[in-house]
Amino acid sequence: MTNIALGSGIKEISFWPAVCSVLLVLDETPPSILNPKVLQASRDHGPQLKEEFHVSVLNYELGRKFQNLSDEQKEELEEIANDIEWGINFQDAFHVLEKEYGEEKRCSIIQMVTLDGYSEFRERVVDRFEIDLPETIASHVTLCAYSTVKRKMLEGIGVTTKKDLEKISIENF
Repeated sequence: MTNIALGSGIKEISFWPAVCSVLLVLDETPPSILNPKVLQASRDHGPQLKEEFHVSVLNYELGRKFQNLSDEQKEELEEIANDIEWGINFQDAFHVLEKEYGEEKRCSIIQMVTLDGYSEFRERVVDRFEIDLPETIASHVTLCAYSTVKRKMLEGIGVTTKKDLEKISIENF
């Protein structure tokens, strides 16, 4: 059973066992998608407005640390994620990101968030699995995305830490 507080803005906690990703899927489109600066950045850099919005607790990069867990341990990881009382608070901070993946180039516009529950999640996961996680992550929602590879058009850019963010942020507002 998931522990989603009424009014938290979270529709579901999505766990992908194959890649050990934990996503908090939002129950509605963030109002900031209509922010004039977001719309202008989208026009300037090319990203399209997304249709699904989430905050990654364990993104692909962090999830790789857990891929050697047994199926039972992955279920425990999912249970821990479902047991946390998560909360998302939108910040008035946006970034335009660019990153190349070989021949593919991606661009995203993200909004930073404060992720309540991450510290407890991290503590419980580190205690249980003895797998290190960063003390803080660059929690964000991808509002717009673009890729030069058509089938990946609305995929975002993996960002784990603030240091990662600084490396690929080409504009902030």
